[in-house]
Amino acid sequence: MDKAEFDRIISRADTVIGHAATITGAVAALSRPPAAPLVTGAGIVPAPGSGDRATPGPRVPGALIITPHTVKWPDDLYARAAADDCGGLADFPEFAARVETLRFHRDNAVAAAAGGSFLRSLFSRTVSPAAAAAAGRLRSHLDDPVLAALSARCGEIGHAVRRAAAEQRRGVHVAPGIHGQPDSWTTTARYRLAEAAGMQGTVTVTSLPVTDLPAVIARITRLKQDPDSPGNLARLARQAVAELTRERAAQLLSGMAVDVLAKTSPHRLRLAGLDTIGVTTVNDVLARTTAELMAVDGIGEKTARRILAAARTLDHEARASCHRLSIGHTPTAAAQQLVAVAARYAAVADTDPVVTARRARLVEVLAGVPAPHGSTTSWDVLVSDRAAWDSFTEDLAWAIVDPRVLSPGRTAGRVTDPWQDYQADPARYHALVAQLINLDHDSVGGREHHLDDSTVEKIRALQLDTSRLRGLSLRGYQSFGARFAVVGGKTILGDEMGLGKTIQALAVASHIAARGPWLDGPVCFCGADTGGDDSDTADDTDDTDDSGNAAPGQSWTPPAASATGAAPARPARILVICPASVLVNWLHETDTHTDFPVWRLHGPARQANHAAWISRGGVAVTTFGTARVMRLAVPDFLIVDEAHFIKNPRAQRSRAAAALITAAPTVMLLSGTPMENRVDEFVTLVGYVSPGLVTEAMAGLPADVFATRIAPVYLRRNVDEVLDELPEKTEETEWVELTAADQEIYARAVKEGNWMLMRRAAWLTDRGIPAKLARLDEIVAQAATDGSKVLVFSFFREVIDVIAAHLGQVVCGVIDGSVTPSRRQELVDGLAAAPAGSVLVSQITAGGQGLNIQSADVVVLAEPQVKPTVEEQAIARSYRMGQTRPVHVYRLIGDDTVDERMLVILKGKKTLFDSFARDSAAADVADAVDISEKAMAEAIIAAERQRLGFAAGSG
Repeated sequence: MDKAEFDRIISRADTVIGHAATITGAVAALSRPPAAPLVTGAGIVPAPGSGDRATPGPRVPGALIITPHTVKWPDDLYARAAADDCGGLADFPEFAARVETLRFHRDNAVAAAAGGSFLRSLFSRTVSPAAAAAAGRLRSHLDDPVLAALSARCGEIGHAVRRAAAEQRRGVHVAPGIHGQPDSWTTTARYRLAEAAGMQGTVTVTSLPVTDLPAVIARITRLKQDPDSPGNLARLARQAVAELTRERAAQLLSGMAVDVLAKTSPHRLRLAGLDTIGVTTVNDVLARTTAELMAVDGIGEKTARRILAAARTLDHEARASCHRLSIGHTPTAAAQQLVAVAARYAAVADTDPVVTARRARLVEVLAGVPAPHGSTTSWDVLVSDRAAWDSFTEDLAWAIVDPRVLSPGRTAGRVTDPWQDYQADPARYHALVAQLINLDHDSVGGREHHLDDSTVEKIRALQLDTSRLRGLSLRGYQSFGARFAVVGGKTILGDEMGLGKTIQALAVASHIAARGPWLDGPVCFCGADTGGDDSDTADDTDDTDDSGNAAPGQSWTPPAASATGAAPARPARILVICPASVLVNWLHETDTHTDFPVWRLHGPARQANHAAWISRGGVAVTTFGTARVMRLAVPDFLIVDEAHFIKNPRAQRSRAAAALITAAPTVMLLSGTPMENRVDEFVTLVGYVSPGLVTEAMAGLPADVFATRIAPVYLRRNVDEVLDELPEKTEETEWVELTAADQEIYARAVKEGNWMLMRRAAWLTDRGIPAKLARLDEIVAQAATDGSKVLVFSFFREVIDVIAAHLGQVVCGVIDGSVTPSRRQELVDGLAAAPAGSVLVSQITAGGQGLNIQSADVVVLAEPQVKPTVEEQAIARSYRMGQTRPVHVYRLIGDDTVDERMLVILKGKKTLFDSFARDSAAADVADAVDISEKAMAEAIIAAERQRLGFAAGSG
């Protein structure tokens, strides 16, 4: 073996040994956890479920916009990706170790004398036979095909790692492209970044074109600088709400004696002597410093600090309890400031809720994002929530083509006295404030978990067209309710009284009308047959049939308006069916809040108005009684208010309404009490809008299963779920001990078995003042002192006559079944204009629904009602959107009388409603819980006869 060949063998061995060191280092590096990318600027809002791993920057849920210079990548990101390809080299170190042994092994004295291993002696000019033999053995090992292949592969990886490091210095990419970087590297970058950002599920990569982005960002900047921009007004509104909360907390703490601090602090506090420096309440303590408290003899620094700490704890709790959006009725500085800000917001000309929502989302996402510069044409984006990303890109596209979306807005004229304007329409101002500070609820308020995801997405994706509305600011939950109805087609809206079901229905009407043009064609008519059981008590029996209606089964076609024979476009026809008691309210609300022509299909002009409605479209309002006897054109959109009036499917009015419900393409049934007594009644309403959901045993389903089944057609939100601005409501049971004269009348009623006389006996004595009436005198007197007005309800006409006669001039009106709807509204308006201490007395069946009586803040229920929902409806006349004062409800209960017995029984009926219709999340409640009035009367009469000692069956 010559020296040149020997040197080549040694060189090959050294190369293999070097590769082994490289691979060993790479394997060691891969065994360490990789460093995560750091998002230092533009970032994400991670998809739901990823915890708190959010980073600052563009706030698109489930998306990461990668702007330049905002992600700091680990130095070895690409090198690791290249080293990941080291798979299959696990055997290489073993082969390399054999090479190293043959290259450096010390195996004889000659090599040791040469100062190195045996092979190092071969560096002489000659190759000894022993060296040649050793080199031959080394060459044989190097020529092993496996080692040769692994050595070549190592060389390739080493080159790839060095190239990867160089490529990373030129930039990291998360998507394949013309940059020429391997897909494995971009995949690694994408995975590492998504993991660092907490993105879950399937993550895809897309791009955001940025050509138009500088102009959009510049407009956002101008918008944020405008004093009347929503962002600036929202900041002012939050400040005013915080100050209003502070004012209310201070008022609350001003009524707390300083002694309460001894119960709050875990330490024994010396409080004696604080009155010498004028500190008598907790609020007084908060106004003092530690040094001022130390001026009291016996209070040192430690005690003073503990006193202040205890007071601040109470202050914190008081602010938490007082934090709500209610502006109230007292024009404090903070309340007036909040109203002024809301008035400024209302004055912005562009109040389209769709545009407003787009603007808010774009500002939230792009505010603070640097405008792209240079040759950049797009930014990469990682997406785990495609729907949210598509929504953002749609918003951005609108902002590019429609400058209005990011316009600061033009003022359309501001009110000169915002506080006076607020007092005239407090509900509107509360809605404006809720929009401003982003506390509104675009959800179903607790029912959303019963809806499938696809339905929720359809509802949220729908852009509600409110162009036919005027002077209205929809609340978030109201917008959701309207969109729920549009998506559902035929639905039941069961929102608690006072949440604006009328407004939501009008919003649907606006959207439906905007879907036109509606084409003229044969006009179909519907009407009820004349048979059936009309056992439900009607409130509009004054309707009689008119002549001139189309015969059953016939159609009326309006004259053609086109010479070509083509059907002309026409406006939409919306029909409202409601009790006569609320007809005037519907006419007024529709005329006030929409630009639709409004037609009254009730009374002498109903036929002429019906023909005009068919020809000109708009909103026609009729009563259940009229719908029962009049053949009505099938509307494009049908609204049935107080839909529990058609709970009896055999009643004539129910049949008439059912025919229209079946024929109309879009239907909303409105009822704050869809179930008054039995689950079967609720099932009947569901059957009107979706017969396919109803099964024979449906009423016996557990409440949660029942709720899930009806979720596609039934939506209900309760006041405490969606409204934060309502003032406090206090309900008190006033136990009244009957006078001897009261007891005589009551005993006679029990002896006679006279159920109705038993219920009203406590009001009827003419020997002195009845006990309940005396208590009512006290309530009315206190209301006058407090600056309040009173609303008194009784089921009995005789009782309201007694109350009205006794109270005299403070009564500004009496509402009973004989008072027309228009006159009822006049009496309500009269109460609003009356002085404090005024009283409006009403039969609960006449004034307990359809009227808005926010001017009253004291409600008195003269006796318990057979249906708990009737009481709730009555209270909701006052405690509803627009109420600014705390509402006090008094239930006058005769001690040891029928009143007390009814309370026990009615508690079960209320539980039934709460289980199936209020929140649909209670335990199984069987239909047998219900007790009819007849059964209730019999049971209570029997118990009272036994208690009072009357023999069974005695007269």
